[in-house]
Amino acid sequence: MGRSLPLPAVLLALVLVLATGLGVGIFAVPAPTPQDVQPGVPIRSAPVSLQDYAGDREVSVGFQTAPIIDIRASASGIVTSLPLEPGAVVTSGTSPLSVDGRPVIALHTETPLYRDLVVGDRGLDALALQKELARLGFSVTATNTYSWQAAAAIQELRKRLGDSSTSGNLPLTDVLWIPAVSTEVRGVPITLGAAIESGDTLFTLGGQVTAIKVADVSRLDFRVGAMVMEWEDATAPIAPDGLVTDTAFLAVVSTSDAYRALLAETPDGSQPLGSAKVRLETPVTTLRVPPAAVFGIIGSQGCIQTTEGGALPVVIVASDLGGTLVQLPDDLPAPASVNIGAGVQDQVCE
Repeated sequence: MGRSLPLPAVLLALVLVLATGLGVGIFAVPAPTPQDVQPGVPIRSAPVSLQDYAGDREVSVGFQTAPIIDIRASASGIVTSLPLEPGAVVTSGTSPLSVDGRPVIALHTETPLYRDLVVGDRGLDALALQKELARLGFSVTATNTYSWQAAAAIQELRKRLGDSSTSGNLPLTDVLWIPAVSTEVRGVPITLGAAIESGDTLFTLGGQVTAIKVADVSRLDFRVGAMVMEWEDATAPIAPDGLVTDTAFLAVVSTSDAYRALLAETPDGSQPLGSAKVRLETPVTTLRVPPAAVFGIIGSQGCIQTTEGGALPVVIVASDLGGTLVQLPDDLPAPASVNIGAGVQDQVCE
């Protein structure tokens, strides 16, 4: 008959069996937490960097266009030159056709030309003609009296266009008024060699851009600086209401392939819609800070706190790849670093 175990030993064995079944390590010593998973120290500040900001973006725009009009002959005769076809551009100061071998001058004037002009004639049409001659580069002082200066400019313009006449007078039969400095031809109902009468339609113009309107003005950064619109190599200022009216710029738009493509996609009678590039006229230098550095935000206004403890007012310019671009008032120097998150002590700034 074998020996029985003492009661304490039996109890110990029973406890070991139960612990093993339950997966409990009675004698296990907790391992130390690895260094790389130790709780980190919260980041309370970050450096500030400078970044130029130009505000480049594309915006939706609407194109306001001129009505389509017929340009009618003031002279009768035979068409002896016709370098026009639909899609061509008629520009003030050029000759779109010749009648009886004499170039007819296309001119854009604020007041349409309606009579023969000779030296000494007075009126708004004389003033408008001289303004246009000055814009074309001639040495003309714009007054409401048709001057010898203007007559000399007309002589020179005739010479440039191949007209042998030395007269400085301007008969109405020698000129065609056009509604814009540069405009596209929509139709040409006459042909080379055709006999025309005064009042006949020579060609149809119109559809040129008279203004461009930014659809959503809130997308423009006027709080940062003046804005301009870009089209090909041309730029023009944008008014606070989002309107662009610069004549030379609109002429570039009107005659561009991109605008013609928009017209081709636009139903007759509708105003074309499209997009255009805009930017600040002059790029500005901003402070790039973490988003958590900006507090007390109301609209585009906010605050940052320097690591020295001062809270500074800022204008929020933009967000850029995980950073916030802000501007300080002109009289405040840029800080080297700012508090962020839990490091920010203030809630507002002066």
